[in-house]
Amino acid sequence: MQKVHEFDFNSTLLDIKKQTIIDVITGQEIRIEPKISFPAAKFVFTDQIHTYKGISTKEKSNLLKNTFKIVDATENLTAKISELSVYQKKSVFKELDFLYKEKNYRVKTSLAYKNIELKDGDNLILKAERSSSTIKGIIGLKNYKVSIYNSLNMEFLLWVAVFKGIHLLIQE
Repeated sequence: MQKVHEFDFNSTLLDIKKQTIIDVITGQEIRIEPKISFPAAKFVFTDQIHTYKGISTKEKSNLLKNTFKIVDATENLTAKISELSVYQKKSVFKELDFLYKEKNYRVKTSLAYKNIELKDGDNLILKAERSSSTIKGIIGLKNYKVSIYNSLNMEFLLWVAVFKGIHLLIQE
């Protein structure tokens, strides 16, 4: 299966440091800038053309659940990642729901979050493999090598924002 995008995602302590993510395949650079706010964590994702904001918040449906919303420059919802409740999950590991263009995709994790997969049925869209040491993992610094196999017609900037949301939600 051929990769569309590939990048290294490194955790930062307390998510207060600016980051630059580079697509290994295209060379495109994305900047992640945290915005200090309480109670919701906010991030700004930029490339040379576009800007998106990511907001980590709690959302109430039947239960209170952690959610990461991605909005464009005009504050329109572009994508959303949410925790699945115990009743919706199909495994004992943490699972998330990714909503993009009114379609839901499942995000599954493995033991100790060593692997993360986003799938549409049996079709692999995104795979992330942990590349950090066990000691870094214990203190919450999980680094990943992320490969995207199907872009879903999303730009690379949006994929970085999506993975940041996934990364935040698996740590909560």
